[in-house]
Amino acid sequence: MMNAFSFPMFQSDNDLFNKIYDYRCKTFYKHIVETPEGRVITEFLPPVPWAGSYNTINCAAAHHIREARWLSDSAIGREYITFWCRHPDEARRYSFPFADSVLAFASVTGEDEFALSCYETFKQNYHAWCREHRKENGLFVQTDDRDGMEYSVSGSGFRPTINSYMAAEAKALAVMAEKLGKPDDTAFFLQEYKNLKKGINTCLYDGDDRFYETVNPDGHSTKVRELIGYIPFLYGLAEPGQEEAFSWLWRKDGFYGDYGPTTVQRTHPDFNKSFDHECLWNGPSWPFATTQTLEAMRYVLQNEPNPTGVQKADFMRLLTIYAGSQQKDGVPYVDEDLDADTGRWLAHEELHRLNRPDKDRGVDYNHSTFMDLIITGMAGLMPFSDGSLGIHSLCETDSFSLTNIPYRGHRLHLFCEKGLITLEADGKTVASHQAVPFRARL
Repeated sequence: MMNAFSFPMFQSDNDLFNKIYDYRCKTFYKHIVETPEGRVITEFLPPVPWAGSYNTINCAAAHHIREARWLSDSAIGREYITFWCRHPDEARRYSFPFADSVLAFASVTGEDEFALSCYETFKQNYHAWCREHRKENGLFVQTDDRDGMEYSVSGSGFRPTINSYMAAEAKALAVMAEKLGKPDDTAFFLQEYKNLKKGINTCLYDGDDRFYETVNPDGHSTKVRELIGYIPFLYGLAEPGQEEAFSWLWRKDGFYGDYGPTTVQRTHPDFNKSFDHECLWNGPSWPFATTQTLEAMRYVLQNEPNPTGVQKADFMRLLTIYAGSQQKDGVPYVDEDLDADTGRWLAHEELHRLNRPDKDRGVDYNHSTFMDLIITGMAGLMPFSDGSLGIHSLCETDSFSLTNIPYRGHRLHLFCEKGLITLEADGKTVASHQAVPFRARL
């Protein structure tokens, strides 16, 4: 497939990664849609009745933006972001860390002025969330369905999802306000971030279970470990030592599955409880949630000095499981949710069993990331807003190359051979280090 835009080229001595990376690139291209308002990125290829304008759904928009920032044509991501700015109500149909996602986009593309031009929209968006979802304790409530996680065991309440997203939003708005020379806004949003971080750790972290868990609207913990308990780690909200929670990923009485982590702890009595619905978040493995878990691991490993309970090998192990799950009959494939023990695509099977008109809606489903995980996790590219670039590869064994990486107006090539990582920018070698974290200025 030839396009005027492309992702960086990736090659490694891991054939599975090569195959899935190529497949996910081609899949993402299919979801870039021309509209009268510019290009947008869809979640489903066929129209679905619960979508908004141009078949868009903001549930996975954060994933879309993180992938799109690595496209050779950054205008695609910019047009998509602009679309959501023009449709703020649609941008709040599902939980979505909008400002945080756009700062992540700008950190790669260098479109800082564009990101700052969206500030007032993000500010209004934040206050709208507060009016609609914030309670007296300062935390936010959300239904599991509006998190895109229907029929979860914990259900609705003060969920780690929306509260982590809103903390990330407050932090992003503080950063933007400071750059725009708005001291009052900077102070306000910085305090918002601090208050939310404190509230998340005080109210949502269960000291007995040593895990972030949903709290009911009445203030009582649901006492259930779910994969969403890793989301606070994704945004740097956890306290030192809490990374031990990642050990549950590998326990048979935890989340472990040969084809991906389960969305709830296996020993819970409601694990895989039957409902008359094809999309369940009470046990099946979802690429959306696996993406968030991998992002959380990546953040901890690259930003915490001495994390406990999680190692580089854990990231690569889960990334390998995740890649291996994205197949059907040996052919690259991604859909909605799957059985963590067999790899069967559950929603697809159920829709076909019922012979529903939308039975193939989930084919090439764009509800998760893969390229971003390879680029920022396996290869370890860490974007910084000052134009420098960190390299902290989480891969210790495989050799790989990433070429034609767009980065703040530069063209990068990254090579790893037997632990030696070489970074080239605009045809010149910038740095060459033996697999240790380093920072390069371009």
